[in-house]
Amino acid sequence: MPKTTLAPPKKPARVRSRKKPEIADAGFFIMPKLPNAKPWSTPRHHRADYEALAKMITADPPRWFVDYLTRSMPSALLARAVDYFQSTRSEIRNELAKGEEAAEFLRQLLGKSGARDFLDEAGTEPLGATGANDKFLADIALRAKVAAKSPALVDSKGNTKRGRGPAMPEGAISAQTYCALIIAEAWRWFHGKYPPPRKQNAIDAADLLWRLTGGQIPTLKKEASETWRIELQKVRLIKAQNQITEIRRQLKQAERFG
Repeated sequence: MPKTTLAPPKKPARVRSRKKPEIADAGFFIMPKLPNAKPWSTPRHHRADYEALAKMITADPPRWFVDYLTRSMPSALLARAVDYFQSTRSEIRNELAKGEEAAEFLRQLLGKSGARDFLDEAGTEPLGATGANDKFLADIALRAKVAAKSPALVDSKGNTKRGRGPAMPEGAISAQTYCALIIAEAWRWFHGKYPPPRKQNAIDAADLLWRLTGGQIPTLKKEASETWRIELQKVRLIKAQNQITEIRRQLKQAERFG
């Protein structure tokens, strides 16, 4: 296994913060500041890590591939940020219930001529046709009601699903799965097919990419390997065609323009 400059993963306890996220300038866009995230915007400090990552996928990686892996870090960081700050299933259901109530309240408020007259007077122009607002708010209330019963949030009995991790809509993938997808697609580019889920080089590559984002798996190495085996198995079944298409486009462009 190629040598990297990253220290072995420790065993931290995961703490979900509800504080307002700090903002970090990631170079090309603004995103929430993540715990343990590496300064990928200065990749020369981590060039050896990206070179080691590339060699886990192909024995003699071209320079363009190392550069591609470096440039893939913003999307991996963003995926991790979405996971880290996303609400739980229970929280999402509570927010949707409040959204439904709020939409219904506003719908009734705007239907009262007295309150509406004061609202029109308080602004620089009238609110607009009552029917348009009523239709919009009714649609919001209905969507919130239906969304709260999504199979991604509730079980067959209508109870909130148990389990750790953020709430994700049907078809969405986690940040760990996304990192595994980047590795699997890169492997396919050089070897013609996805790596077997138990391929140690692919497991090590996914783990290193994850740790370069600052991500950690609070387990022993053997268990971390099992985590990535499962994630590499998932990428064969996911239907995230937009992400797959985009990763392949980026690989093609990286090779073309070197």
